[in-house]
Amino acid sequence: MKIKLLPPAFLLLILSLTSCTTISMQGQSINESELSELQNKRLSQDEVAELVGTPTIFDPTIEPYRWYYVERIMSKKAFFEPKIIEQKIVRVDFDESGFSKDVLLLENSYREGISIEREYTETKGTETNQFQKFFKNFGRFNKAKKGKRVKGARR
Repeated sequence: MKIKLLPPAFLLLILSLTSCTTISMQGQSINESELSELQNKRLSQDEVAELVGTPTIFDPTIEPYRWYYVERIMSKKAFFEPKIIEQKIVRVDFDESGFSKDVLLLENSYREGISIEREYTETKGTETNQFQKFFKNFGRFNKAKKGKRVKGARR
């Protein structure tokens, strides 16, 4: 009797795990009225930051007069890789005096074959050896608080 119930219970468990979908929004959301104001008015950098917030991407060394605002809506099903459902990029260009001169909206630009780089730059100097990993938390959680003794602690 127990053996006959095991395959359907296992199948039900697998189906319930794979059917869980999570939708999340990442980045900076700019609504239609804010976008319209950006496109129709000549705003300073401070006014743009006050209207829609600080930019998602800004690199003063490469593009000092260009700000990017990126919004992504992602879908993740159980333990699978997340997928981009929608992506909106708003690019704001400024002139040398710090006032907006052009606003460009790129919607669903992820469909243009832009690949996401999965590699990262490894930082040196933060490696820990096996000895440090083992003793890292040794004694960390049984410290006395403000003169009170902890059970089992010796003087």
